[in-house]
Amino acid sequence: MKSKKKFMILWVLLIAVLFAGSLLTAPPGKTETIQTAMRDAVLHEENQISLFGWKNVNPGLISAMTVSAILLIAAACPVGANVAVYAQLHDADYAYAVETVVVSVLLSIVTVPLVAGLANLVWL
Repeated sequence: MKSKKKFMILWVLLIAVLFAGSLLTAPPGKTETIQTAMRDAVLHEENQISLFGWKNVNPGLISAMTVSAILLIAAACPVGANVAVYAQLHDADYAYAVETVVVSVLLSIVTVPLVAGLANLVWL
């Protein structure tokens, strides 16, 4: 119990030191806001990143809505086969784990296109 208490005190002190350091090392003078930086990135074509080597895009144009749509589509994807592998490794119900993976993959054949279409209608 004493070791847990010492561990928690150490973490609280570490967080307090990091917080104090971030407050004390603030840059002096005028600083640029995120909004200004993103506005400048959109207005000037010099701040571009490569999109998988296919096309150069401006990071200011990637909106939060696009990120939300991508995360929603990723959530509709099936579970990984690692579930069955870990079930077998830990002597759990391997057959049930395989059944859930198969059902998840079969359902994703329908759900992923539906969710992608919904995301396209709502966000993109």
